[in-house]
Parts: sequence; structure tokens; C-alpha cells
Amino acid sequence: MKRIIVAMTLFACGLSLQAHAQTPTTEEKAAPAQTPAPAPLTEIKTRVGALTTIPLNTPSAIDLSYLDIPGVDKELTNGVTVKAYTRYVDYKGQKIGQIVLTGVEKNGQRELLPSENYSAQFNLEQPQLDPGRDVVIKGDTTPIVAALEKLAEEPQQAPEKTVVAQDDGKSPQKQSVSDAAQQNDQAASWQSPDPVQSAEKPVENSYVTENGCGYRPDFVQMRAFKQSKSVTEKNGTLVSETKCSDSFKSVPLDKSYIFCPTHIDLDPNVRLATAQFEYVYIDELGTRVPVKPEGQIEQCAKDPEKAFPIIEKEEQIFLDYARLKAVPQSSLVYLDMNNREIPVRGKQASETKAEVDLVPTKVGCNIRDEFGTVNKSFEQQTYTYTLEGITNQVGLCFDTGTEYPHYKAYTDTVGAALCNAIQDADGRPIGLQSRVAIDVDGSPQYRTPCAPDASAPGVTATTNKCDNPALWNHDLVTGQSLGMERFIFIQDGKEIKLTDCQNSTVVYLHNYETVGWERNDALLYALPKTTVFITPPTGRHDVVVGQVLSGATQQPYQLTGTAEEPTGIPDYPDNSCTKYILTENFESWKRPDNTIHKKSIGAGTPINAGYDCTAQGATLLTDWTLAPYNSGYSTYIASRSGCNSSSWRTVGAIVKYQATRKLVRGDGYIVSTDTQTSSTQITTSSVTSPGAWCSYSGASWNSASTVRASTTMGVKTLGFSPSLPVNPPTGTDVNALKANAPFLF
Repeated sequence: MKRIIVAMTLFACGLSLQAHAQTPTTEEKAAPAQTPAPAPLTEIKTRVGALTTIPLNTPSAIDLSYLDIPGVDKELTNGVTVKAYTRYVDYKGQKIGQIVLTGVEKNGQRELLPSENYSAQFNLEQPQLDPGRDVVIKGDTTPIVAALEKLAEEPQQAPEKTVVAQDDGKSPQKQSVSDAAQQNDQAASWQSPDPVQSAEKPVENSYVTENGCGYRPDFVQMRAFKQSKSVTEKNGTLVSETKCSDSFKSVPLDKSYIFCPTHIDLDPNVRLATAQFEYVYIDELGTRVPVKPEGQIEQCAKDPEKAFPIIEKEEQIFLDYARLKAVPQSSLVYLDMNNREIPVRGKQASETKAEVDLVPTKVGCNIRDEFGTVNKSFEQQTYTYTLEGITNQVGLCFDTGTEYPHYKAYTDTVGAALCNAIQDADGRPIGLQSRVAIDVDGSPQYRTPCAPDASAPGVTATTNKCDNPALWNHDLVTGQSLGMERFIFIQDGKEIKLTDCQNSTVVYLHNYETVGWERNDALLYALPKTTVFITPPTGRHDVVVGQVLSGATQQPYQLTGTAEEPTGIPDYPDNSCTKYILTENFESWKRPDNTIHKKSIGAGTPINAGYDCTAQGATLLTDWTLAPYNSGYSTYIASRSGCNSSSWRTVGAIVKYQATRKLVRGDGYIVSTDTQTSSTQITTSSVTSPGAWCSYSGASWNSASTVRASTTMGVKTLGFSPSLPVNPPTGTDVNALKANAPFLF
């Protein structure tokens, strides 16, 4: 039992560059008041004789069968067994082996070593020591060489009677011999037999560990319980272990939807999009762990509380000129739990709105004229459809095939003159005027203003001062512009005005140039922006610049493919430590101008960017502060050298410090906070007892000013005033504190 106490002390307080000594027995002397200057360190090599398993956290005693010290005679190290304790700790998934040497033994004789001089840490692939691999320990060779030299000293001659120490579970004892003065010749010639060694009792160690145990999800309590097991070892060898069972630690069990697809049911009687989820918990390292109930085949399950109706979304109207139908189109969409519109099905004929007829109509269209050699006018029409009470024109006007011949009209239907006669400068009539007319449904329609007959003597038509296209009549419906002219009469070399500038019979057809698009990304079509121009003798003239013309035809976008792209937005699902980059699913639609419209069709699968948490705190001296003592007490260790001695000395006190360890995510979010207490031993001064008591059972620190000793005679105040440790523990090795605190190291 003493070995286990020593080992725990070594690893809790001593496996560091400033390791503290193990608790001394009553036979040991007090530590010197001053520490000598450190000696140069030498690489000491040792190794086990057989493959040896290393326990997790709890130290175990082992024997090392090989020892090599540079510059030391092999005779000193041959046959020597090195006594040590070892264990390993798990830090961020890496196994770290630790070992500390406590003594050397040869032929049953043992010498202790100052353990603070001989310790090492090293990486392990497996929790075991390989006999083919050296363990290298850097330390001062002076104490270990001195111990080896003592083991090598010639044994004294044995006395007449030899008493063998009984094994009490402590360190092996040397044989005792009688006084040399009682020896005689016969005794002097007697050779001592080999020392009788009592077999060491096996060191049994039982502890509770979480190693090899996971979490048990409880879907009723919605908690995941951390499990642990009890392990029993003898001399570092596993003897027995219990099954993993729930410990007092647990973490929340939550529903997570981010990695589960939505279940789509397009049955016309159902039409639901149901979110699916998986159960997850976040372990102590911030790792997201998905689990599923026993018997559930798929990882994800439907959540009936998050079912969203699938509805029609109106899209553009498809104009089917072959059937003369206007067909309403729609897609199927739903709004997810984040109120985002998610498409389910693309454009198809609407299920709720019936198709309607494309109806030809002359409304909104004009009669188109052609003069010159044609001398006809043409009837035009377009199509409309009426949906939900609204009539819409589709497309530009076009010829129906009905033609109207031109004729000159001088009088109206009742015989009255349509135009006045032209007169000369003296007011005498010199000619008639007429208009170009057509008959539509039995009624005349006049296509030109009054103009003198070309046969009238001296009458001339001119475009001079009438050639500005900005003043002309531009008919966007028929797609043509009429030039202008005026008539003059030349009399005696003088120009006499007959008319002002008026429409001529010269027609300039419209030219069309698409200069842009009016986009409707929501409905996936665009309308052309058109510039209309003519080319008269004076040069190009723009009639309309960059406008959407009445009846312009919708140009649908073209689907070119789908893709999943990262958005650059980081996410930590379920507040775990794993960083993901969100992605979005897009459809690529090519617009008529050859640019691409990316239409989002829902979230994609996030990209795993790795673990993004860092443990902070409890690594610096300033991170540790004094912890409140349990009920005002801190254990004190005291001893004395003899039953009747008045000299008591205090070896050390176990002082508690506390520190907080935080698991901090890359975005600054604190995933978890763990505040724990760790103990370390401090050395104090001696205490003088007012009397000599033979029976002593211990001492405890009762206040900041007294130490009480419990004896068979009662409780006595020894009058000792210990110094409180500083806050923070300046000079105390942080590694010693960390070794005994199960933080997230």
C-alpha cells in the first residue's frame, strides 16, 4: 500500500522538471534547508525485459532490467534491476508515456533514488513499453552512481544467527548480523549463504477509468451519459474490469436537421415536405457525435412536427401559337423551417389555372400604308388572352392579309369638297387638292392630308425645311415613319407658299436593334430593350432608344446546369468544435444576353473544415489560484524521529489550487468551461512539541496559526504558525498541478 501512495505522490506532484520528493518515512531525515546548484544532466538509458502494458492515468510499479550510464563501469550496472513507476495520459488523442525511477536493486539489496532527478515523458503508439526500445532519462548521475556503488560493496560476514526480516508489504529488508566481537574461528570460517529474500506481495491497484467507454444516449431523458468502468491491475497487469456503465457526467442529446435531407411526398393528396433529423450530442472535446435509437435503420428520421405544404408558384405564361393557347405555368415549392423557398419541381402546366385561348384582335393595331408603286394599305392584328379578368397583348401587330387599294378623294360622302383649291398670288384658282383614301367596311378612311394635284401648273413639292425627322410622324404600331413635305407655287420667279410641312407619301420602315434586356430573374425571362431607327437622306435617326416596346415577346432563360458552391460562411453545427463552410445548391440559367443567373435551390452539404477549438487556461502560474479548503482544513503531514523525542518536524502540506480550462472556438464562442482543483505539496519548517508522546496518529491544519497533533492522550496544540502559500503558486511547477487535474490537456 505504501508503494501505491508513493507512486501517486510522484505522479501527482513530481513528474516534472521540478518534481517534489515522495513522503519520507520516520527513518528518513529532514530535507536540507538549501538546494544545491543543479548538476549537469546525462542521458541514462534503461528498458524493460519484456513487453509491458502501461496503465492510463494511474501509475503502476515496474522493473527495468537494463541500465546504461555513460562513463560508468559496466560492472556497476550488470545484474541491477531498476525500480520505477509508469503510466500514460491521453492529450488531444496523443498517448504520452511517463516514467519515474525510484530505486536500484541487486542481490536483494535496494537503494532509493531521489525521484525528482529521474523522470521522462515520451510519445507512444500503443500503451506499452517495448523491450527493444530504450527509455532515455536525462538526470544527474551522481546519486544513481552512489547507489550503484553501495550495491557493489562486499557483503559482511554473516553472524552465528541470521534473522530474516518478515515481509510486511514494505521495501525488502537486509539481513541483520551479530556483533563482530562474538565471532570465533569456526564462525570466521563460515560462509554466509545467499541472502534469503521474501517474495514481494503483488501490488494491486483498482481505479475507475473512462478509457474504452463511450457515451450512452438516453432518448427518454434526452441526455447522453458518459460511461466508465472499474479496472483492477496487479503489478501493471490487467486482472479484471467491469462493463462500462453510466457515470455522473452527461451532455444534452438534441435533434439536428442540418445533415438530413427533407422527405418529399408529391402525392396530390399529400403534397408535404417533411424535415428529417438525427440525434446528436457534443462530447467533452467539442466533437459532434450522431447517434440513432436501437432498431432505427436509417440515420435520419422524419419529424412530423416540421411538415411543410408543397404549393404551386406561378411562373411565366407559355404562348402556344400552334394551338393558339396561353398556358399558365407553375413550379412546386415549399418554405422550409428557415422560411427559405425551396423548389421541388420545375415549370410545368399549372394544375390550378386552366389554359386560355389566344384571341386575334385589331384593337391596338393600325392599318399599314404603302405608297408609290404599291398604293395599298394593309389590315393588321395581334393576339390577346384574358386571365383572371386581365387582358394581355402578346407580340407585335402583323398583317392579316386584307388589303385596301388607294384612290384619290376630292369630295366626301355627301359631295362636299374635301380640300380647298390652290390659288396663285392674285387669288385665282389654279388647281385642285385631294387626299388618298381607302374604303373600310364601306366607309372611306383618309390616309394622307390634302395635297395639290401634281398636274397643276407651277406647283412643286419640296422637303426643304421639312427634313427634320424629329418632327415627323412615327407609328411604332405599324413600324413605319412618314416623311414630310410642303407645296409651293412659282409665279414670276417668286416662291409662293401653298402648304406648311405635312406628311408625305414617302415611308421609312423601322429598323430594330436590341440594346439590352429587362430581366425578370424571379420568373426566368427577359424582355428586350429596343432602339428603333430609320435612315432618311439626312442620316440615321433614332425613333426610340432602349425601351421595352408594347407587345415585346418574353425571352425565357435557358437552364445550363446545376452546381453546389461554397458560400464562404462558416458554421458550427449544433455548437460543436467542427467548423463547416456552408454551401448552396444553384441552378445556372443563361439569360438572353449570355450572362448567367444563379438561382438558389436550397442549402447544399456543408464542407468539413476541421476541428476549430483551442483549449485555453490552466497552463500558466497566474492561471492557478488558491482553492477554498474543504471545511477549512488542509491536510498536514507530520513525523518525529523517536518515541521520547521532543523534536517534531513538519514535512509538508497538501495545498489546493484551482484553475479554469476553456474550450474556445475559432469564432470566439466558448464551447465549454471546466473549473477543477489540483493539489500539490509544499515544504514547511519544523514544529517543537511541548511534551513527549509515544503514540501518534497524525496532524491536521486547523487554522492559519496552529497545528494540532492527535495522540493517545488527547489533542494538543503544538503552537506552530505555518506560512500560507502565495497566490498564485509562484515557483510551483504547473505540470505537477496539471498532472492531477483531468482537464482537456
